[in-house]
Amino acid sequence: MNTPKNMIFLIILLCGGALLTGCGKENDTATVKTSTLSVIRTEEDTGEKEKTGELTEFDAFEGIYPNFSGTSPNGTASVVYKNKANPMRYFYSVEPHSDLRNGDVVKISIDGDDPEKKANEYGYTLLETEKEFVVEGLDYYVETIDEISNEMQEKMSDWVIASIQADMSKRVSEVSLNNCETIGYYLLSKKTNVYDLNNHCYGVYKITIIYSGQEISYYYCARFDNIIIKKDGSCKVTGGSTITLDSFYEGDYRIRGCQTLDEIYEECVEDWCWDTENYKLETNISK
Repeated sequence: MNTPKNMIFLIILLCGGALLTGCGKENDTATVKTSTLSVIRTEEDTGEKEKTGELTEFDAFEGIYPNFSGTSPNGTASVVYKNKANPMRYFYSVEPHSDLRNGDVVKISIDGDDPEKKANEYGYTLLETEKEFVVEGLDYYVETIDEISNEMQEKMSDWVIASIQADMSKRVSEVSLNNCETIGYYLLSKKTNVYDLNNHCYGVYKITIIYSGQEISYYYCARFDNIIIKKDGSCKVTGGSTITLDSFYEGDYRIRGCQTLDEIYEECVEDWCWDTENYKLETNISK
């Protein structure tokens, strides 16, 4: 049987196209369009998905998380990039990024006008364009008396004892420290963004000394600034400073301190704890 020439030409063209379509790398694809071979670049070559009309969901926040540093309530946040499989190569920002405290919520967002449109161009649709995170793990400044741990109180008391003993050693030899009892605290914690210390803690102590065989008791005050609780639960006290108190005499011995708690209140609270506009005052001492 004779085959028309135009039929023979069509068979050759189709066979040639089929051979071309089956060649190349495993991931390559090809199409025949008006007898011209077109190769579609694959995700392996360019990071782009084959454009089939269907969009693949993409988590743009995989490997993206915040780094918190500093001390609460003055903590800061930055963005950590650990996602190497992001073909869109997005940039991110976090807000708020300063004046943070534990428990605050920050939001990391993809920068740019239309990140979803960019994802669509690569064959993806984004699961989300922003994500919230809770601030945690920051060291923090003490803001309430209840946060002053027993360990911290012992360090403060040790400082007071050492300070009093050092003062005694410079004066008379017949005086000795018998006891140091913690009465309580006046705590000032910052409540505004005033540029100053974050907390002031005034510790009040009942001191008992032996002088010339006689037991004498009085009240003493010391100030501790910027008391911090570390993320591991330990405390940080950088030492204290003595408050300039009135003095009184027992015999020939001059005692730096107050005879009553009312006097301590006047000299500590009224003279030193006056900035209640910028600081919150708390105490566990009853006058």
